[in-house]
Amino acid sequence: MSTNQTNKKLSTPGMVSFTIKDTNEKALQRAVLNQGESYLDGKTVEWLDIELPVEFSENARRPCIDLIGRDEDGRYLLCELKFSNNKTDSPCDAEKELIGYYDLITKNSIELDKNEIHHKKQKLFSWTELVNSNPRLCIMADASYWAYWENKVDSVKLQHPDLVECLAIDIDSNVFADQRAEQGGEHYTPSLEENHWHSLYTFSC
Repeated sequence: MSTNQTNKKLSTPGMVSFTIKDTNEKALQRAVLNQGESYLDGKTVEWLDIELPVEFSENARRPCIDLIGRDEDGRYLLCELKFSNNKTDSPCDAEKELIGYYDLITKNSIELDKNEIHHKKQKLFSWTELVNSNPRLCIMADASYWAYWENKVDSVKLQHPDLVECLAIDIDSNVFADQRAEQGGEHYTPSLEENHWHSLYTFSC
């Protein structure tokens, strides 16, 4: 990291807004964080924070990790979220993003801790501890997203299946659009009743 990057202080994120317009990936992200915890193949995961910048740069739009959690064994999770309407970002694309974020976090963990990069009122964690835990790298999406890409599996298989996990949740692809309609406004608070995720191996073979 250059001296300028090291000395540059990232602005501390404010509070997470759970009232949004989006009915796709951002809605899934907010709903999962708002649940507090989920079960991934039966193992409890506590959700800590979302959309945290992981690179020191002058750009207004910096790379951000979608979702961060910690499982019952103390191992952290770095997650890239996708949703059913996404027909452009393949699992292979998500894998590249996720590994790129992990590389940045590994390089910048000490500075991320010094700059206290966490959203206000979310659960605190140590970036250095995260790196030292050998974090799980997870692509998480609803079943409809995975079903769409299964038809193209030969061209979008993961390049690093030993590093990256694929996880699915069985929810209706219209769940958040329906919630927004039911709440009767442009803005709404997305939520999930289902909190069990299961592993997929189709893209790892």
